Amino acid sequence: MNKINVSRRSFLKALGAAVALPNIITSSALGANGRPAASGRITHNI
Repeated sequence: MNKINVSRRSFLKALGAAVALPNIITSSALGANGRPAASGRITHNI
């Protein structure tokens, strides 16, 4: 079995990015304050 070497620095960088991602998405995109979520605002012109 191959062992994957991951440095502590690269692990912490990836962990920090994963933790920060939900904070980057705005609350209005998620549907806060009574506004519809972004998926509900998308319309299709057919």
